[in-house]
Amino acid sequence: MKRHVRLIAAGAVGNAIEFYDFLIFGYLSLHIGRAFFPAGDGVAAILASLAAFAVGMLMRPLGGLIFGLLADRGNRLRALVASAAMIAVPTFLIGLLPGYATIGVFAPIILVLLRVIQGLSLGGEFPASLAYLVENAPPGRRALFGSFASAGAVSGMLLGTATCYVTSSLLAEDAMQEWGWRIPFLLSAVLTIAAVLLRRALLRDDHAPVRASLPMATLLRENLRGLVGVFSANILTGTASFVVFMFTVPWLMQTAGMAYDDALAINLHTLLLLFMALPVAGLLADRFGHRRTVMLGVAGLLLGAHPLLAMMRSGDPLLDSLGEAGLALAFALLVASMGPIMADAFPSHARVTGIAIAYGSAVGIFGGLSPMMVQYLMGEAHDVMAPAHVVMGASLISGVSLLLASQWQARGAEAPQAARPDLAQSARAHGAV
Repeated sequence: MKRHVRLIAAGAVGNAIEFYDFLIFGYLSLHIGRAFFPAGDGVAAILASLAAFAVGMLMRPLGGLIFGLLADRGNRLRALVASAAMIAVPTFLIGLLPGYATIGVFAPIILVLLRVIQGLSLGGEFPASLAYLVENAPPGRRALFGSFASAGAVSGMLLGTATCYVTSSLLAEDAMQEWGWRIPFLLSAVLTIAAVLLRRALLRDDHAPVRASLPMATLLRENLRGLVGVFSANILTGTASFVVFMFTVPWLMQTAGMAYDDALAINLHTLLLLFMALPVAGLLADRFGHRRTVMLGVAGLLLGAHPLLAMMRSGDPLLDSLGEAGLALAFALLVASMGPIMADAFPSHARVTGIAIAYGSAVGIFGGLSPMMVQYLMGEAHDVMAPAHVVMGASLISGVSLLLASQWQARGAEAPQAARPDLAQSARAHGAV
């Protein structure tokens, strides 16, 4: 039990750093735009800041390939230690970087370069931790343990939201713009130290064999369907993650006239509900079937995105709470079930690389560009419910992919470990759909 707790903590903490970093960048995009880009058009500054956000996201697939190769050809935990150690540097430096008024055009150039480094180092974090948790889960608990990778991500979103909320509440707007926005970036160092220490502690006890394989060749030769399937399935994951749980704050400010602190408070409540719902959703997925549960999540977002987001901007506390609960539950059912489904799409010796490329590409492209798409639709098409419409479109694509999951999951991927009882239970769970 003690090792299981340490395993979960070590697997989850890196994702906490990842989503903390990306969320605070999104939340503080207005301040970052003013600090690092030329003064003038406020909308242009926001779009430029979101573009810098997207650059970091778009680098995730390449970073996922690099760390995926390290994890599949070497050792899962060593890759996790390396990614955690690398995550902190660009985020911390963003907090120290002088603005446009001080160093001119070098400010946005350096900012984008730091985002590139950040995206590379983060690209392998979630896939490696997810694979590590699912592979080391007790019998019949693969979705539960895999859900803690997502729970770690949500805890980072919670910490990012809470840090931005407290900082903006305590500081006047002028102080927040001048230097207060830097505080959340500098505090990321605390999370990183915790991640490295936890993973080094597990690494001392880890005796996993070093793998010698060519995962990319295996994937392209034998698992092309898996790459396409996992990519398509995670279009919704990336879109909903960053539209519903990040862009909600500026969306509520722009469409409902909410104050920054009030919008952050609503999102904080939503993330807290999501954090509590994820392990429950993992237990349900292990009990009733992974694909059945994931399709409930897809249906919830497809049918519920519009009414639930409309509730959140109603101004009525009861409707706000109902909208938050609906979004949290639907998304929890989606991502908690996704871990074993993605893991079973690839053989163990190419698993991290496969998840990193497919998942990282989907989240990087659609998660990185969807906030810009929503902002564009709101401005050009005057579509105040653009977040809901984008999520609904992504739900349709990912839903079709997940309905066809049995066609792109790797047959015999777990053959070397077939004697393990949890794999038989997993097969029954998948077959229950």
